[in-house]
Amino acid sequence: MTMKLLTVLVFLVVCFAYYGFCEKLSYSGYKIIRTYPENEEQWEAVRSWEERGVDLFSGNREYANLLVPPQLLGKLNESMIENGIRTSVEVEDVKRIIDMEKVNEDKIVEGRLEWDRYYTLADVHQFLEDQAAIHNTIASTFVVGMTYEGRNMTAIRISKSGETRPAIWIDANIHAREWITGAVCTYIIDQLLNSNETEIQSWLDDYDFYILPITNPDGYEFTHTTDRFWRKSRSHNGSPVNCMGTDLNRNFDFHWMENGGASSNPCSNTFAGTAPFSDSEAASVRDFLTSISSRLVFYLSLHSAGQYILFPTGFDATPIPQYNTYMSIGNLAAEAHGVRHGTNFTAGSVYNLMYTATGSSMDWTWSALGANLTLTYELRDKGEFGHLLPPDQIYPSATEFMDGLKVIIAELSNGIPDVDP
Repeated sequence: MTMKLLTVLVFLVVCFAYYGFCEKLSYSGYKIIRTYPENEEQWEAVRSWEERGVDLFSGNREYANLLVPPQLLGKLNESMIENGIRTSVEVEDVKRIIDMEKVNEDKIVEGRLEWDRYYTLADVHQFLEDQAAIHNTIASTFVVGMTYEGRNMTAIRISKSGETRPAIWIDANIHAREWITGAVCTYIIDQLLNSNETEIQSWLDDYDFYILPITNPDGYEFTHTTDRFWRKSRSHNGSPVNCMGTDLNRNFDFHWMENGGASSNPCSNTFAGTAPFSDSEAASVRDFLTSISSRLVFYLSLHSAGQYILFPTGFDATPIPQYNTYMSIGNLAAEAHGVRHGTNFTAGSVYNLMYTATGSSMDWTWSALGANLTLTYELRDKGEFGHLLPPDQIYPSATEFMDGLKVIIAELSNGIPDVDP
């Protein structure tokens, strides 16, 4: 079989999966290969495989992880050797790791979740409704907007003030396959409503919280039914070959499609959409954040993986006016995150720590709305499991995150300057 024919066959399989015309992908025989490009020519050689059926799904300025189907493994290895690119096998058997994930099969009772498993979209939304009903004097659900496929973007507001206090926004799962983010987000909600800790409960005396655990419901549902590694939305994006979806975290109007920070290829995982806010999910988040912008003091978006505490911007290396303040807060939070389990987080700007990324929700919120503090987290881990974090790491991830969040909110309460002192 020629390389060209093999590429076409893999492409067809992927596109059928995008449309849902196939059964759930098992990823049998797939491996995750880490590549270490050392110059732009080598980076181009790595990136070129994205058009041949390989998912370039994580990395930073030092490496890129590739999700490689068994049919392409030999040719990819040959290409890496030919281009002098070092590689290592990060995950030998992707299917085995997927099979380790535990998805809840029990009925949600009285709004209680267990952080030893992952939950479906329906379960997460039921959790929100139940918790709002139990704590109806301070909590209520609301719909941020509708998805392309007609699902609700259900969020919860927690307010003792009648929505008059400074506002904190938290979102997760804008990238569908990053399941740990929604899990940690639901834990935050549980702690705000059910914890006996005086410090956590005092936050509700000072702030109103708006929390959206699943920002990309269509994509998240698709990761449960069809393709565990799906990242984007599920919109029809004008692709002539019927690829679907937009990277919602490249669809915001901050240096959209500039400086190589996103892709114009509809088949790419970083496709930025046909225009800023072309996807309803991104537009809905924009509209809601704008509606609370006069009170918005903290924007937080949860992603995985890599263990980074990220701040603006992803456009270039120019430091923001609060760079030193943000770095100080990030370092203090990183220290707190590491106390409980020894997990090492690193703070810095998206551009400096990871890669060029434009059109992100965080950068737009920082630039357009002027929130006092805007952060993006990349949660566990550093590559052993990546987006397939085993369920026995959910609770440790959630508890260590809360340790750092306490530090961040304490610093927020002390005040964030517009410009470093």
